Amino acid sequence: MGVINNTHVKSLPGLIGDAHITSSFRQRVEDLSLKGGSLFVANLIVKELPEYVDAPERYEGINYPSGMALHCTTEALLGQMKDVHTDRMHPTDIDNYIAWYIVHGNHDNTRIRSTEGGHVVTVNLQVPAPEDHRDGPEAVNDAKHEIAENIRKVLHHYAPNMTEDKYIATVINTPYDSEQRNAGFVGGNWMGMRQSEDEWWARKPLPELARYRTPVANLYLCHQTSYPGGLCLNAVPYNLMHILKEDYPEIESTTPEWWYPSPWHITDADGGANSPVGASSIGSGYRVTGPSEHSINLA
Repeated sequence: MGVINNTHVKSLPGLIGDAHITSSFRQRVEDLSLKGGSLFVANLIVKELPEYVDAPERYEGINYPSGMALHCTTEALLGQMKDVHTDRMHPTDIDNYIAWYIVHGNHDNTRIRSTEGGHVVTVNLQVPAPEDHRDGPEAVNDAKHEIAENIRKVLHHYAPNMTEDKYIATVINTPYDSEQRNAGFVGGNWMGMRQSEDEWWARKPLPELARYRTPVANLYLCHQTSYPGGLCLNAVPYNLMHILKEDYPEIESTTPEWWYPSPWHITDADGGANSPVGASSIGSGYRVTGPSEHSINLA
């Protein structure tokens, strides 16, 4: 509810006071923009669920993960960042299409179904906020069908069963659409703020706060403006548990039995976001696919 109630990371300086933070840190928080969002959403209504090429080997005996980041390589990430932040353009090269594919009904195919009897696959792609796009705030809207076509090509590359005849409909929601529609949200953006270059990915909302710690001892930022942000409501506290275990060893004896650490979590000692190594991890709680040698030049 924070994004609706106007409480978010920018409330932090007022909550903890000037005695606990430097003037430069306060300014960095105040400079975060709440205007507009930067997430292109395509809801794919399909006749059958994706069957990923490597899924039988990787996920034998278990369910597919509900969220998949397809073509998630360092090269693609840097290419997408260049498109969005340096060139201020939505990605046009399909090799730069890192997209989250979320299958809502993956573990229960009766959970979300279309009126035509199909399934819903929601895809998120990073694009510039409307006010940042070099071709104007409606540029992504003008290119939305081309973007959706590229999204389907990426999905087909990793899930060959997803041919054009498997699609019932594609419902698109651009950042500009969200800004116009969601008048009750801060900037019309459920992520709480736009994503800028210095708080991209695991560095949200700022590198200094990327591991949920704040300048005040025992105070942690656990919110939709924190990594991974948005509507990943359970991912934020799930990730925070890893940090609490690092800070308070006694938590080990009180951790609920249902909680288990992610094998992808990178501790501070191993090179976490705030470690001396300075590495920016992809965070915890997610499965990614797309080996670096796996080219996807389908244009």
